[in-house]
Amino acid sequence: MKIKLNCTGWKSFPVYRYLACLTGIVLLILGACEAPTNPTYTLSFAVNGGVIPSDLSSYDQLAQDVFSGYTAGATLVARYATADGTGDGSSWDNAGTFADVMAGITDAAADKVYIVLVASGTYTHTASFAMKNNIAIVGGFTAGSFSRGTDATRFDGENTRIVFNNANLDNSALLYGVTITKGNAGASDGGGMRNSSSSPILKNVTISGNSSTYGGGMYNASSSPILNNVTISGNSSTYGGGMYNASSSSPILNNVTISGNRGTSDGGGMYNASSSPILNNVTLSGNTATSYGGGMYNQSSSSPILNNVTLSDNTATSGGGSGIYLDNATVTLVNSIVWDNSDAGNIYVYDDSNNFETINLYNSILEGGTTASTNATGIKLANGSPASALTVNTSTTINTNPNLVALADNGGSVQTMAILAGSSAADIGLYIRQKGTTFYYSSDASSWFSDLALSTAATLPADASNPIATDARGTARSTKPDAGAFEVQ
Repeated sequence: MKIKLNCTGWKSFPVYRYLACLTGIVLLILGACEAPTNPTYTLSFAVNGGVIPSDLSSYDQLAQDVFSGYTAGATLVARYATADGTGDGSSWDNAGTFADVMAGITDAAADKVYIVLVASGTYTHTASFAMKNNIAIVGGFTAGSFSRGTDATRFDGENTRIVFNNANLDNSALLYGVTITKGNAGASDGGGMRNSSSSPILKNVTISGNSSTYGGGMYNASSSPILNNVTISGNSSTYGGGMYNASSSSPILNNVTISGNRGTSDGGGMYNASSSPILNNVTLSGNTATSYGGGMYNQSSSSPILNNVTLSDNTATSGGGSGIYLDNATVTLVNSIVWDNSDAGNIYVYDDSNNFETINLYNSILEGGTTASTNATGIKLANGSPASALTVNTSTTINTNPNLVALADNGGSVQTMAILAGSSAADIGLYIRQKGTTFYYSSDASSWFSDLALSTAATLPADASNPIATDARGTARSTKPDAGAFEVQ
């Protein structure tokens, strides 16, 4: 990692430090420089002139992860935070507290992006923290150096406040490589993070041990954050232990594990109300709801899309839908596994004359199969009538044990549930491409369709991405994708 310092205004005085005063070159200089008041430190990551380039492919992975979403050619300015900092954040020697450093940044813009380097340690404050647009917050640094170690950067709510309370953010607000813990929203929303009209990006983040009434780990209202390589575990709330999505929120979760969360009423892992999240390579395991929806609770016209999701070992102790609960909602599962969720149906449908539910189940595994009834293991009906209340669209659905292995560290950033060679989940998936919230499907990666029935031919956009190119660990998928978040090799 190279570091570029603005050399303008430096005066003669003995100093021993790394400087990069020439484009692309790091020099070790003794003497001849005195720091000006409040110099601008710019992390270059081998980026010439401290400018974000249009092509990051030749730079290290951290640079790609952090800067890929920002405007090419933007000026990059660094600030520094430590848990006990007392300075203005202009250097490691003058590091400030995280709260003070963030408050001091008032000119971040699309053409002037700040990166806040946060040293390992525990960070508390008298009020909730807040992210800002055009600022990348990157944790895990060793104070005084530019290397990232294994010690965590923890933002701690001390069980008295929401840890991050965000409003009016776009995707230029980035949080990377930190842990959010001990947030407590009390009777309010979002113990770990609350997003209101906000769509920040979180990468390599752990949200654990937080509590609230709605959304113990994260609460989203009119918000569509993007979560990449994120763990949401051990959080609790009345509704939505891991995450609560409301008011037309559409978060996108890529390579995420939601485990060990609890909803003391409904939605142990995730609760969706009038919201449509997209889950790619996600594992929901070990989540518990006292009433309904151990893994996921859906109501009020919610329409979640689950691509290569593993949903297993979740519980609804006294209600129904240990895996998924539907009430006036639609769920779409592609290349997914719903198996071994205890109590009252892997998918539980609250069918009545006032609410209508749809299950789209393609190239997936559902324990108990797709025949719906009031005593089914696969799709259990609350009332059994009227028949028109539920629509099930399905193709290539398997009711054979995939032999999932318990949630564990199998490599990568998040824990996964492995499958073994010979599993019924192997090589049964569709090929998927994504542009925004639009999906394209193929059985052979040659002919593409806009619908899961593969009946409506479509031209694949040149810039469509492959959301399941790897599994949740980052392991490349086989020619024919397996079902679930883990690809067997």
